[in-house]
Amino acid sequence: LLDFNDMNLDLRVNAEKTSIKNHDFERVDLIVKGKGKQISSEVSILEDGSRNYKVELNLQDPISQEKKIEISKLELNLHNRVLTNRKPMLITIAPDKLIVDEFNIHYNSSSVTANGIYGFDGLINSDLNLSNLNLDEISDILQLEPPLKGIVSADISLKGSVDTPNIAASISAQNLIYSNFKSDITNLGINYLDRRLELAFDIMDEKRPIFSANGTI
Repeated sequence: LLDFNDMNLDLRVNAEKTSIKNHDFERVDLIVKGKGKQISSEVSILEDGSRNYKVELNLQDPISQEKKIEISKLELNLHNRVLTNRKPMLITIAPDKLIVDEFNIHYNSSSVTANGIYGFDGLINSDLNLSNLNLDEISDILQLEPPLKGIVSADISLKGSVDTPNIAASISAQNLIYSNFKSDITNLGINYLDRRLELAFDIMDEKRPIFSANGTI
């Protein structure tokens, strides 16, 4: 039997031409090491010639009530574009909640960052930031037709509970192009509280306003 208080574990698994939930992968490599009360693991996944993924994580004291998982490395290689974290990310699984600290993924000047507390009683307190997302790159990765072009940034806050959420979002896009639509600047503000939705939507092209809408539902 494995003693989680004093582990000495070295497990290596390699699988080629495997399928996980009807999704095919060329190769999956898993390394799990345990020393004392700490487990570290590395997972490398080769989906095909243009997509591969790697994650390295550490689990401190797996039998404690509050489990802390540090993701030291997250790397997504998508069509020769490498998305990666620049700070360690921490996931805490407590008896009453799930906590996400310092989630971050970066590609060149684009980034997605988030922090959040998700209570098993339904309470939520989370923030998400999108910075300089290049829609040209995303359209290419997702093979969208027609492609979506432009740069998007956003701040999104979700608080309250699943039944009574408080949502606030500020979304801006520059040089947005989709099919026959074009705008220099597009701004969208959203506030939802007490089943009341407030919207502010403004579009400008060639420095002139071409659409504006404000309202409450």
